Amino acid sequence: MKILVLLTTVLLSSVTYSQTRGEALELYRLRGENQENSLRGAKAFEGLAATEEDKLEKCFLLNKGSYLNFFYGSQLTDEDQELIYLEKSIDLSNQCRDLLITDLDADQVNNLIDKEKDELALSLYQGGTSLARLSEIKGTTTALKNWPEIRKRMNFIIKIKKSETANYGAHRTLGIANTKMPSPFGDKKKALSYLSLSVEKTKWNGRGVSQYLFNSISLADLHFKKKDNEIGCQILQEVNSITKEELRTEVPDLYYENFVDQDRSRRLFNEMDC
Repeated sequence: MKILVLLTTVLLSSVTYSQTRGEALELYRLRGENQENSLRGAKAFEGLAATEEDKLEKCFLLNKGSYLNFFYGSQLTDEDQELIYLEKSIDLSNQCRDLLITDLDADQVNNLIDKEKDELALSLYQGGTSLARLSEIKGTTTALKNWPEIRKRMNFIIKIKKSETANYGAHRTLGIANTKMPSPFGDKKKALSYLSLSVEKTKWNGRGVSQYLFNSISLADLHFKKKDNEIGCQILQEVNSITKEELRTEVPDLYYENFVDQDRSRRLFNEMDC
């Protein structure tokens, strides 16, 4: 079975997809319906970016392709295969970054229009999170080596006042890293500050949890690490109480991510004997 999945992945990877921007966006919208949608979408955006001359549009296409490579890789059970798509994700996001600035210098960012700043922040976030996942797969030595680069990217997003990028993704990433990294690299007080803010700034209307459930799940996980199990369980209980229909209709843009993360929340709820 594993060989069949690997063969399917290789065959899909070797196909060149020639599609319009609208078709690529539709594949992005339906990215979670099946694995082929996310992979076809990733290749479509990469192909469109290769021939695009407008800098802002090229960055938009590169960032979409970067995310879909990350998303597709996250669905694979073979981590060696996932690494291939993480590396592609990093490469595409770095291409966007390098189009806009030559260094993480706030003065250079001042020369960008706001939409370019949005794409820059997204490229730094996506490249950083793909690098973080790659580091997690490769182990502690790689994680410690790459941590300064990940931290620099996320802090720069905050510095240029684009914290809202990816549902406060820079704060979430810094919070998760500080949760997982061993002392003296990780700091659980900082993790609590980062993750609490990521939840507070993205509250689901009428609820105590984030509209991007992974923010709240990450906060719950931190509380478990701090032995505050009661708080962690309360957070997960609210995450788990949201119905599939509410996931689909109330925050439709994040349906696929939230659906997967709610399943992650339920597993953690059971593991922690909540």
